[in-house]
Amino acid sequence: MSDYFNSNIPSPVQFKATQLAEQLKEFIDGLVGDTFGNDPTIEGIEYKRREGFISSNDGGISICQSYYCGNNSGIYPTTKEREFIEVCSNDAYEQFKRDIGIDEVSEDMREEYYEYEQAWLEDCYTIIEARIWISKDDAKVNLELLAHYQDTPYMRDKYAESILCRRITQEEFLALDDGEIMKLFHDAYLGA
Repeated sequence: MSDYFNSNIPSPVQFKATQLAEQLKEFIDGLVGDTFGNDPTIEGIEYKRREGFISSNDGGISICQSYYCGNNSGIYPTTKEREFIEVCSNDAYEQFKRDIGIDEVSEDMREEYYEYEQAWLEDCYTIIEARIWISKDDAKVNLELLAHYQDTPYMRDKYAESILCRRITQEEFLALDDGEIMKLFHDAYLGA
């Protein structure tokens, strides 16, 4: 049995989810550019009740990877992330002009502006996260792919962009082969 799940979750479901976590780690690792030199991490989703926390899940696995929001790589997992960074970049441009007291950035000021923009966007990064978790109320398996970029540095779920959100029964989860599940994540990513 896995420490990632409550003991009431059947062993085959736990085993399959744990095996898929390794495949999702490889999948996420191949998605993005500059990742601060870090590999994706696999962590359990908190489910044990404690003071001040009552869980709505029976456990699960989260696979996360941090990377710069296209700032260095030009790679954006989603159109919305690209649009968000374009707004941030435009804000940096307008603020640079106000700070310097100019209407337009001349060619000889480009390098100074690029350094300003780099500093402005320094805290703009994304965490791409894949999750496999079991909801407590109906025992369904939840497959999720999220992009956290709008809420740096807090990365709260309510601000995350949902790329994939699929709820299936444990029986359906066990009936799907790993390739079919990985295809759900891959196709959702390509469609974002």
